[in-house]
Amino acid sequence: MKRIVLVRPSGPRNVGMILRAAANFGPCEVFLVAPERPSLLVHPDFEQMSHGVERARERCTIVATLEDALAEATHSIGFSARSRDRRHRVDWRAARETLVERANNPGERIALVFGNEVTGFVKEEAAQCAELVHIATT
Repeated sequence: MKRIVLVRPSGPRNVGMILRAAANFGPCEVFLVAPERPSLLVHPDFEQMSHGVERARERCTIVATLEDALAEATHSIGFSARSRDRRHRVDWRAARETLVERANNPGERIALVFGNEVTGFVKEEAAQCAELVHIATT
């Protein structure tokens, strides 16, 4: 089972798009960690972007902490535009094959973790991920 974890999401459009993508690409849970807006899942932009996803709001699990979102995960991968240190300076494309293998293993419960749309991860959040992969962006 795969789980997408959005940490402190602020954009209802982003959450709606992620939910729609998760619904289209097989069984995948969506967890929201401490959303910045309590109304995120009732916002018209969320409804517009998650259009066609049955029971969209119910498919999102809201938790207070990243630790709660990762509680049942066997492995977690944090995606970041920033490289934090040499150990974590792995380009996501180089890690992709291994991630796909783990995600397709029925014994694994993989969490793909994304930070806030504007600020990304804080240091403590990044530290909770088993590995970090770097996404090169401008």
